[in-house]
Amino acid sequence: MVMGTLPLVLCPCCRKRRTIRLVSASSANPGRIFYKCPNHRIPPNPCNHYYWEDGDDSYVDFLVRNGYVTVSGNVASADEETDDEQEEKLVHDVGKKMDLVVKKIDELIEICRNVFAAILFLIAVVMYVAVVAK
Repeated sequence: MVMGTLPLVLCPCCRKRRTIRLVSASSANPGRIFYKCPNHRIPPNPCNHYYWEDGDDSYVDFLVRNGYVTVSGNVASADEETDDEQEEKLVHDVGKKMDLVVKKIDELIEICRNVFAAILFLIAVVMYVAVVAK
């Protein structure tokens, strides 16, 4: 059994989601810990990133093989971010992206106003021409 907390790394399959740790509720493996990508078996492009915590080719083996941890079980790099640092960075990134989305929406609203004003102007011109032509 693995002691301590294992790093939840970015999925090597989709490279979009971070590995999650779950506990099996199946009758075949009750209480057994496993790690997987949240996109595991989710169409249209399901990930294959799935490991049991124990047994042959375990999540620990995957982490060691890919340099995330050393054989002693310590994090391989002192540069690894903690969960709090990762969350803070994610919140900051999401905030920046939201600011960009709000800016783009404001630009779109301004374009819509200009188009609406142009249409009203054209309607006024057509009506004026229709009245003058009588």
